[in-house]
Amino acid sequence: MPGKLIIFKNSETIEKVHSELKGFFSDNETELLKALKGEKLTGTLLFPHNQNKLVEVFRRLKYNGFLLNNDTEVKNWICSTFQFKKKGYSEPQPFNGSTVWDNLNKGKGEPTKKQRICITDWLPYKRPSQLDREAENEKL
Repeated sequence: MPGKLIIFKNSETIEKVHSELKGFFSDNETELLKALKGEKLTGTLLFPHNQNKLVEVFRRLKYNGFLLNNDTEVKNWICSTFQFKKKGYSEPQPFNGSTVWDNLNKGKGEPTKKQRICITDWLPYKRPSQLDREAENEKL
């Protein structure tokens, strides 16, 4: 699908992700849906929490097979689509590319269990060590 900025496994996944995340974007639900469908937005969406909470959801979408882009594409999409509310700053902050990369790729800086958002059966959390083991088993 050329031209799409982000690609999910199917439209059902987009609906599920949208319903999990829309509460964080209450005045921008429509724009969020557009972004999830891979459309280009005119501005950025403001995530009202720390960036790692949102990135971690996309990390789970990725390792559970719901997100078809590679890590670089996902990182670029997150950084160009969202800004976040950083403690101590009155202005929205851009997502930090290297922080997003470390979180997406290595699980570095993941939110703790009780800080995680989108806790749902269809999107299970896996510890980085668990993912490493699964990757090792696939090589055998």
